[in-house]
This record gives sequence, structure tokens and C-alpha cells, in this order.
Amino acid sequence: MGEFVKKTLMGYKEVPDGQSDPECTHVILTETEYAKLQRKISDAEQLARQRNMKQSERLILPDVTPIIKLGRMSRKQNQTIKDGAKAPDAKREPRAPSAEPQMKTLP
Repeated sequence: MGEFVKKTLMGYKEVPDGQSDPECTHVILTETEYAKLQRKISDAEQLARQRNMKQSERLILPDVTPIIKLGRMSRKQNQTIKDGAKAPDAKREPRAPSAEPQMKTLP
């Protein structure tokens, strides 16, 4: 990886226990190591942004499946009502005679 060092008046001095040394203040990386580390950080940040966007889309766009199902049910019910209205009189049940006396007109 890199060199674990501490900063002194004369520059940097390598510490014997590496990263676990309490005197370690800096890590010296080669350009290649630094570029790899920067790339990993950039990839992780991009992945986090994508996840946040997907989460935001879920919050903004509600699940419309129940609404679609209700619309389909309503259309089916309306069609059933229209079909019933168009049915011939023979299929309809006869109405019961009304209990009120009917008035006849005289000639």
C-alpha cells in the first residue's frame, strides 16, 4: 500500500508499527495507488447517487397498479350496465302490478 510516516522538522520519518502506530500522521502513496484510491471513491459516490435517485423516484412516483385495477373494474361495471339496458324485454323480469287503483277515463 503506502508508507506510514510521521512528520518531523526534517521531513517524514517512517514509523515502525505502520498504520497502528499512534505517531503515524501521514500515508505516502505512489501516483498509481492514489489514482486507484480516487477511482474507488468516485465509483462509490456514483453508486450512492444512483441509489438515491432510485429511492427518490419511488417516493415521487406512487404505485399506480391499484388505480389501474379500479379503472378496469369501473369500465367492466359500466359495460354490464349498458348491456343490461340494451337487453330485450323478454330477458327482463316482469314487473309486479302496482297496488294503487288505476283510474279509467270515461268516453
